[in-house]
Formats: sequence, C-alpha cells, structure tokens
Amino acid sequence: MLVMLAFSPNKLEAKCFDEFLKNDNLSQHDQTIVVISRLTEIDLENVNEIKVEENILIENIQNDSISHVSFQFDNVIRNLEVSNITDPLNFVYEALSNTIIINLRAHLDTNQTYRFYLSYTLQTEIPLYSARKQSFYFFRYFPSLNYFTQYYRLCIKLPSKCFLHHFENSDSYHPKDATEVTEEYRTNLFWEIEEFQPLASFVFFVFFDEPFEGNTPIWIAVIAPLSGLLGGAAGVYWFMKRKEKKVLKEAVTTFLADDQKLLLRILVEADGKITQKEIIEKTGFTKSKTSRNLVPLEKNNLITKERWGREYKIFITEKGRKIIEPTDSE
Repeated sequence: MLVMLAFSPNKLEAKCFDEFLKNDNLSQHDQTIVVISRLTEIDLENVNEIKVEENILIENIQNDSISHVSFQFDNVIRNLEVSNITDPLNFVYEALSNTIIINLRAHLDTNQTYRFYLSYTLQTEIPLYSARKQSFYFFRYFPSLNYFTQYYRLCIKLPSKCFLHHFENSDSYHPKDATEVTEEYRTNLFWEIEEFQPLASFVFFVFFDEPFEGNTPIWIAVIAPLSGLLGGAAGVYWFMKRKEKKVLKEAVTTFLADDQKLLLRILVEADGKITQKEIIEKTGFTKSKTSRNLVPLEKNNLITKERWGREYKIFITEKGRKIIEPTDSE
C-alpha cells in the first residue's frame, strides 16, 4: 500500500505518541511476579509477516506459590508458541483482551525463577510512505510490560539491503539511545532499558528505506540506450550486478553507526591499536555494547583482533583508515 506523505516526520512522531496514549489498554500492574529480564527480537525481513521471539525470566515475589502467569499484548498476534528450555508449555489465548495465560509445568515458589520463550507473528501493517521521490517504511512497536521489568532489551532487525531513512530535522528511530549494528547488509537496532516500570507509556519506532533490489536506480535508465554497446541484455545485466555490488559495498561504510565510527576514530588516535578494555574506559560503553559494535567492523575488514593474554587488542586496517580519516578532515 503506497501512501503519499502529507505531513512532516515530526508531526508523524507526535501523532504516534497521541495514538499510543489513547490506546493505553494494559491491565493493572500485577505484583505476583517481577520480570528479571525480557529480551525481544523483532525480525522485519518480511514486512508482511513480522516474526517476534522473546526470552523472559521471571521471579515469584509473593508469599504463595503460583501455577501460571499472564501477559497482555498491545499488538494483535498470531501463530503463538510458548515453551520452556526443552518443552512446549500449555497456554490460553484470550483474543478479546489480547492476553495469554501460561500454565507453568510446576508450582513456582517464593523467590524461585522460571525462564520461558515466546514465538509469534505481529498482525500489523508497515506503511510505505513516499516523499520527494523517495519511499520509506515506518514501523512502530508498543512493548507490553504489565510487570515491573528489571532489564529489557529490544532488537529490531531491518530487512536485507534496507538502511535507516534519514530526515533533515528528525531522527530515524526512537528512543534515540539505540545501538546501530550493520552486518552483512542488515542493520540491527538495540535498546537496553533498566527498571522498566509497568504501564509505562512507551513506543519504539524506526524509519527505513526500501531495499536496493526493490528500487529502480537512475543509472539503469542512463545505460539502457547503451545496451547494444555492452553486448545487449547480457551486458546490461552484468553492468547492473557489478554496479549493485559496488553500491552495496559503499552503503555498508556509509551507514556505519555513529558508535562504530567513534571506535574507528579512537583507533586512529591511538596509532591504530588499542585494547578492548581501553576502548571501554574511553567511551564508557558496556562490555556487551563494545563487542556488538566491533563485530560489524571486523566482518567488513575495517579492524582485526588479536588475543593478548586475557584480553583482545584491536588493530585498524588500511581499509578502516581510508573510511574514517576523510570523515575526520571534513
């Protein structure tokens, strides 16, 4: 579905928040349990069938044992599966209230913990907008947290060959404190939130462009009349594939996250080598955030890693220098 964008991204963001506040239908805070950690991964590879996987660790905080827990969703879901580490769990899904009641395999006593996994698809549309001859998608997600959550992590994985859509006066995603990781032509966004209050009015959203293969680049129209000089259709095809490969290669470097560019700059300032511990001290990043941002740099041959005793030493490559040094001189 193609919709013409008739308002600015800032107004679009405000409208999202207004709609969310009007739609606050979460149940009252249930103090039976506390969620120690909830890890949510949303895969947008197929925009028509959005797959979600969740890893949830709970603790019984009341004096009596419990035999079931309930979770209410703010998004309509389908194809729900619930399991513990090894086996499926029985559950009841109440469509009217969009709530699942999960039956635990054994009673959970006071202060005991239990881990289970959810897998489902979101029944929602990702609208496609068009403005200034550009088309981009808009995806939003309302986390359903009807229990106090000590640690919440959300990962949104953009489709292959899609990159964040950048506006002049607006952000590509919200909240702003996400970690961007670009890996093998896929951009992943990570948010980490501690002490997430139940019933909090919160929304995550992201704008991203159509995939490269879904667009018709202008260079196709330019070289089409020259198809005879390139050996007909076969020549055009060869040129298109070669050009696409070059565009994608450049895109990976262009769309490095700010945190990843920062790590490359730190390496340049440190004469091209630094330990992972020193990176953490200079940036204030957590160990996991540092590791996540080093992975795409290593996969794209921008850095190399060597083990020195109990830690790693990071080295910048010539390719890494060529990418970051022009940025520093701008």
